Amino acid sequence: MKRSVLFICTGNICRSPMAVWLLLDLVSTTGDEWSIESAGTMAMEGYRASENSHLAMEIRGIETTKHISRQITNQILTGFDLILVMERNHKEGMHSAFPEHADRIIMLSELIDRQYDIVDPFGGSLADYINAADEIERILIEGLNRILELTGNSST
Repeated sequence: MKRSVLFICTGNICRSPMAVWLLLDLVSTTGDEWSIESAGTMAMEGYRASENSHLAMEIRGIETTKHISRQITNQILTGFDLILVMERNHKEGMHSAFPEHADRIIMLSELIDRQYDIVDPFGGSLADYINAADEIERILIEGLNRILELTGNSST
């Protein structure tokens, strides 16, 4: 079975790339084939992930892959079973802009039956990035069964 998850943040250089790397690491032993990518609601295309995003993963022993930022489009959204956003305003904006995908767009924190924003570490210290990565990782670990459930009927 191929499962697909798309992470969305604002600029697509901090939170969503870290979420991709964290989930790739987490599901590496599930035996399923995964497509895990990211995009941004206000991304400037063609930028690499921030250095602190890479460092926050390096501290965990997680390999990072090459990342190039991209703006979210309807075409990108079409290819994913589950779309996880970092903030309430991302969810609201995407539900308005892409209503045909609204049933697959949820906040990352909703994986653990909560609704709160993942703080954007952009422009902050390495500690801010580590804190954001810690929170994303905690939610992904606690919410993994929900991810498996929501991506279980993959047709991509």
